[in-house]
Amino acid sequence: MKRANHLTRLAKLRSYLKAQNLDAVLINFLPHVRYLCGYSGSSGLLFVTEKKAYFFTDFRYIEQAQKEVRGAKVIVDERNIWKNLVNIKEATCPRAKIGFQSVFFSHQTHLAVRHMLPQALWIGVENMV
Repeated sequence: MKRANHLTRLAKLRSYLKAQNLDAVLINFLPHVRYLCGYSGSSGLLFVTEKKAYFFTDFRYIEQAQKEVRGAKVIVDERNIWKNLVNIKEATCPRAKIGFQSVFFSHQTHLAVRHMLPQALWIGVENMV
């Protein structure tokens, strides 16, 4: 039953993407990550596109992520979970419109992701989850 709830929530988020004309959305607020994919750890990001979802965490949480995450591919990194965004095709498309949770992004984080993916259009959104 939990799996269906997470898949339903991701489907609703994808409807939001379509309605807002976004190619993807980056979720970094952990309570929203948990709501959408079930992950309850303290280090994680969720990147959702029209057809796929990717969950990023660091090596400390590999077992927990594999056990808890539903509806997203788990990607683990040794140090910097953010840098894996550059390996996602939808994030590297020229002029990709990527929504981000502006309320939960620090100015420093926003500058860092814009530097990593300068070709993307980063669009601050609220109330998407």
